[in-house]
Amino acid sequence: MSSKTDTQTSQNQVSRNFVEDQEAREFINRVLKRDRDETVNVIPKELARELLTEKKLEILETVQEENIESMRGLARKLGRDPGIVKKDLDKLWKNGLIDYEKEGNKKKPVRTADKIVIEPF
Repeated sequence: MSSKTDTQTSQNQVSRNFVEDQEAREFINRVLKRDRDETVNVIPKELARELLTEKKLEILETVQEENIESMRGLARKLGRDPGIVKKDLDKLWKNGLIDYEKEGNKKKPVRTADKIVIEPF
């Protein structure tokens, strides 16, 4: 019986932590956007370690600063293998840092926000 209670307590704590983390992210978003027209992505520290590698940062910066027409065009611009760039883009997309605009048969990668902030918690 104790095992069921321990599991339920653990699940409740995880749920409470998730809600608190989500509230913290929303608060940070509100503060950062207060007097700016910029959009902001707030990501947890653990996720930042995984997502903000040198190569993925290069992708994010290039997409923001250059007129990239497609995933293949991005790979050419970076001088990298298109399959690896697609894999990196998919990870950034899955975590909300990149989105795609359809232009004909092409998928144009675009940043979802102007700034990325790593959650200080």
